[in-house]
Amino acid sequence: MNYIYCGSHLPLLFALSLKNKGEKITVLSFSQDVIKYCADENIDYIKLKYIRPSFYSIKKIFALKNMLDDVLKKIDCNKDDAYFLTGKGKGYDSFYLAKELSKKGCKVYYANPTEIEFKRYKSSKFKPFLRGKVIKIIIKLILDLDLKHLTGRGVPFLGIDDEFIKKYNIKNYTLELSYDEMILEVAKKSKSNFKQFDNLIIDQGSLQDIIKPGAIKNIYKNLLDIPVEFTFKKHPRPITKENTSDLSFYQFFNNCDIVPRHIPVELLFNNIKKNIISVYSSSLITASNFKHLKSISLLELVDWCNVSFKNKVKKRLIEKSNNRILFPNSFEELKNILLNS
Repeated sequence: MNYIYCGSHLPLLFALSLKNKGEKITVLSFSQDVIKYCADENIDYIKLKYIRPSFYSIKKIFALKNMLDDVLKKIDCNKDDAYFLTGKGKGYDSFYLAKELSKKGCKVYYANPTEIEFKRYKSSKFKPFLRGKVIKIIIKLILDLDLKHLTGRGVPFLGIDDEFIKKYNIKNYTLELSYDEMILEVAKKSKSNFKQFDNLIIDQGSLQDIIKPGAIKNIYKNLLDIPVEFTFKKHPRPITKENTSDLSFYQFFNNCDIVPRHIPVELLFNNIKKNIISVYSSSLITASNFKHLKSISLLELVDWCNVSFKNKVKKRLIEKSNNRILFPNSFEELKNILLNS
């Protein structure tokens, strides 16, 4: 049995790639969407409670340990079984399971389906550094985890490094395909029971401090006035309650068909006849490899808080898609693309 920790849809797609090869899988997750997808598809799973220790609630670490010790009792691990650690940041539950299962003789692999590079982080701000240091010490005392201050894509967090990997004899799992190729293979083999539709708008969650306020609502308000059929895919469900602003934003799409949010969007591309539309979602890269689809980024039609970041995002989309993503420079250009599809 292969036990895969899936905190989001990305590692779930990795788990599905193993399943497509005939491997037996059990998904471990706290995500409501991941668990619902597994339940609907008859995939074995173990549901975790979402418990995240903080500087203001240290007692949660004790609750986390008790929950994970109960989970370990459900995993009948032997030398032929494997556990997949799918990230180096924030996943205290996954780190603890990897450590304990390794000690029990279970093969443990580190697979990084996001391909994000991590490095050591040094904070120049005393207060956040002190909070992180206190949590780090308490996690060591209670969970026996040696965490480091790391950063990935500029975001600081507590996580594990190569010392942890080596200490617990964790082996790096090398994907036979690149990350993008792996997702594409899973997407192309997908057979969703959801109906066929023309155009899919993909929500990519909060864009606060990335896109200027009002810009997203304005572009979608105009987009939905175009006389073509649209289906809307909400971003995966947040761990905490949705913001009021998100709920208000979703009202724009009340007249659209709504794709169940627990289904990874990549698994629906065979159901779409014409276009995939988003601001800069990575799913545009996968969609660009489907010959019958046009992959459309709204990146040039909204006002950005940081133009330099916008340019980096656009460059990545162009390079990863081999320049197959469309970037309309005006609303009229976008309208013509949709009306002539």
